[in-house]
Amino acid sequence: MDAETCLKKIKLVDVLNVATVDENVAPQIHRLRKMSESLSAELH
Repeated sequence: MDAETCLKKIKLVDVLNVATVDENVAPQIHRLRKMSESLSAELH
C-alpha cells in the first residue's frame, strides 16, 4: 500500500494497522491514527 492510499484509509476509519516485516523477517505492526484537528492546529 502506498502512502496516498494509507492516508485515504485513515481518513475513513481514524485508525489503520499496517503489518510489515523487518530485515530479519520479523513481523512489525504499526498503528496509525488520524490526528485530531484541534491538536493539529496547536502544532502548527
